[in-house]
Amino acid sequence: MIQTQKLIPINEILNGGFGMSLGISNNSLFIGSPQSQIDGKFDRGYVYMFTKNQTSGLWSPTQKIFSSDGEEGDNFGNSLSSSDNLLVIGSYRNDN
Repeated sequence: MIQTQKLIPINEILNGGFGMSLGISNNSLFIGSPQSQIDGKFDRGYVYMFTKNQTSGLWSPTQKIFSSDGEEGDNFGNSLSSSDNLLVIGSYRNDN
């Protein structure tokens, strides 16, 4: 198998666990990064969305998803599942 593209997180400074969870639905790919730092809060977490270009077949970053009420240690994005137009994201250390 030949590598055709390497996906990297958008503006990720430190290793945030990018790739710890994955989901794919139609032309959307979701990649969890639960150890990402947001606003100085460690392990708060993101889920990155990539969209597949129908012409080139390449994936482009389109969105960075995070919890609006997230706190340090929540690990948002540690698990996820996607199907059709539904995305479910786990945040196993969220205590709210």
